[in-house]
Formats: sequence, C-alpha cells, structure tokens
Amino acid sequence: MKRLKGKVAVVTGAVSGIGRATARALGEQGCSVLIHGPTQDDAGAVAELTGRGFDVAYAGQDLTDPVPGARHIVQAATSRWGRIDILVSNAAAMLHRPLDAVTGAQWDTVMAVNVKAPFFLVQAARRELTRTQGCVILVSSTNALGVQRNNLVYDTSKAALNHLAMGLALELRDDGVRVNALMPGGTRSPLLERWQEEASGSREGARQMMEAGERRGSIAEPEWIADAAVALASGEMNWVNGAVIPVDGGFRLGR
Repeated sequence: MKRLKGKVAVVTGAVSGIGRATARALGEQGCSVLIHGPTQDDAGAVAELTGRGFDVAYAGQDLTDPVPGARHIVQAATSRWGRIDILVSNAAAMLHRPLDAVTGAQWDTVMAVNVKAPFFLVQAARRELTRTQGCVILVSSTNALGVQRNNLVYDTSKAALNHLAMGLALELRDDGVRVNALMPGGTRSPLLERWQEEASGSREGARQMMEAGERRGSIAEPEWIADAAVALASGEMNWVNGAVIPVDGGFRLGR
C-alpha cells in the first residue's frame, strides 16, 4: 500500500543526490512531486521520474535570491496540483575555505541557500501546509554538531538550520504543521564529491577520500536518507515534531 497516495510534495535541490533520491522515494509512495533545481530545465531528473510513472513537475530557480525563489517554487506546486502536503528543503551550498579566504559574497551565498531559503519556503507554503496539516523536512548535516577546519561557514549554516527547524516547529505547532530536520553524515552525492575535491585539492585526493570512507563504511547512499524523509512524512510519525535527527549510522559518535 502506498503510504502517501494523493499527497503533493515539494523537494528542493532534487536533481541529484539526496534530493533526487527523496523525490523518487516520495513518488514511489504515491506522491505527486515538484522537483526543484537551480537551472531553468533539467531534463534528466524529470525524464527519470516520469519514466517511472510518477506525477512530476519541475521548477528551476536560483535560491541565492531566496525570497522570490521560494514564492516561485510554491506557486508552481499550487498551480499544478492546488495543494502542498510535504515540503522537503534539501538545496544546499557548500564552501570549504580558510577563514582569511572567505569573501562576503561567499558567506552570503551559503547563508542564502542553506538558511534563508528554507525560512522563506516555509513562509510561502504556510497557508497550504496549514490547510493540509502537512509537514516540513529540513535536510541539515551532522556538520551542525561540530566544526571542521576550513569548513566554518557551511558548518555554521547547518547549525543555524537545526535551530530554525525547532523554531519553525514551535511557530507552526498550533497550525497543525510538523517541522523536523534530518542530519545526514557523508552521503554519496555531487555535493560531497565537490567538498572532497576542495578539501583535498584534487580529483585524485577526492577519490582517495571517498575510498577511505567506503572502507570505513561511513558513506551513506542517498536512498538511505530518503527513507528517513519518507518515514517522517508518513502518518506513522505524526507525534515527531521539532526533532533534529542524525542519519549517519552512528559515525558522528567517533571512530
């Protein structure tokens, strides 16, 4: 039985990695899905999901300008289906730079995509989510729980996102809207590959970092994170609200 049949989900950052896996998993459970990407067209993601028989639409929007971007994404979903039940804010910007090398523009980009965009997506979707008694899932990171050298801006943005999840849960509790955050650890995706390349300084170094993680067993597949998102979106977890949930196989706890 499809657990989410008849519901409508919006998934940002859905053209690859965790976002694409989440859109696929929601479609498999009966959702209609609006997938978002940063460009005006992404035929690959749309073709894959429609090829599976899912009801899918695409919204291309640059979330470095998050206020109009959020409104456009929400409007695209309501224009197509007339409702939103599930909002998954997954789009993320990564930055790995030494303290003295970070520019104001880089700081602003990371905070716009990772913190400001989720806030304004929820603001734009609040009326629909209240009407459907829906839920919000913010995709954070275990980076929020600590700091890594040269990763301060990204880590700070994810810590802020965790706090945002709790604050939004409180603000929307009386509306009947649940808000939770998932904190993946290292997950196979283009974002992780770019981070590894920046951290190591080369593609070969990135490959070696990935292989080391695979040997430890600490690299997740994006589908594993998607399963957690589907569980949070289902009626089976209706009493989970304001939670910040690690999804990393326990590797945040140490080696």
